[in-house]
Amino acid sequence: MPSYDEEENCGVISTDAQGRWHNRDCSVALPYICKKRPNATLDPFTTDSWADDRRYQCNVGWQNFQVGCYRLNSDNLDWSSAHKMCQKMEANLVSIHTLPELEFITKHMKKDIEELWIGLHDTAMQMNFEWTDHTPVIFTYWHPFEPNNFRNVNEDCVTIWGPVIYPASELLSRKRWRHSQILADQFWSCYLRNYLPGLQSRQKWQQEKDNLTVGTVVMIADPQFPRALWPIGTVKAVQAGADNKVRAAEIQVKNRTYIRPVVRLIKLLSLPE
Repeated sequence: MPSYDEEENCGVISTDAQGRWHNRDCSVALPYICKKRPNATLDPFTTDSWADDRRYQCNVGWQNFQVGCYRLNSDNLDWSSAHKMCQKMEANLVSIHTLPELEFITKHMKKDIEELWIGLHDTAMQMNFEWTDHTPVIFTYWHPFEPNNFRNVNEDCVTIWGPVIYPASELLSRKRWRHSQILADQFWSCYLRNYLPGLQSRQKWQQEKDNLTVGTVVMIADPQFPRALWPIGTVKAVQAGADNKVRAAEIQVKNRTYIRPVVRLIKLLSLPE
């Protein structure tokens, strides 16, 4: 079922969740799948068409399943840009209406891609999810804790996280290493989304809170850095405003010094010496 803490308005498919759906911030850049009908005489908007087992011819670069033609686009785009790219191909972001269709997408298209945009979204009204092709939402496959709007972050689009398919020729040790990296990346993603915001100070300035002080150990939040490489250092100096509230700090990280606003600094617990 959906979750409601923040605005997550678009949908994704994920690797560790066996094709379960998650709502995500629509500005995240991800691969995506487009879907269209094989020819103009077929109407994909009727429930009868979803049970059609006949094979239809699709254009080069598209895969067919039932009455749909599907195309994986590996370029990373935000949800809105992905939707527009599908429309340029006379298609829409993929809509999913049956479990066999979901299995086809995860097994034959997604394969080793960790996460994909799909056409489900609630950009018009919170928790009122719709498909971009305007077909009815008669089937969903949400992760048990989804959809959610965690900490008032806009997450209005949906992704699929599905099982990773490894080549049969790949050594078992290599498969295990690749899978461990995927799990680590997913843990880091969940850490950034769900736990880290609780450590950051986001209170309004008029609220009383202890200022950062010299000697405090902090982590510098920098989304440009890869997993687990956010710098950790010690506050060497602080910069306060006219109201004596600390607005920025000078951070010593090994042999380098950074000046960052306090909203980018995460106070860490000091370890006993």
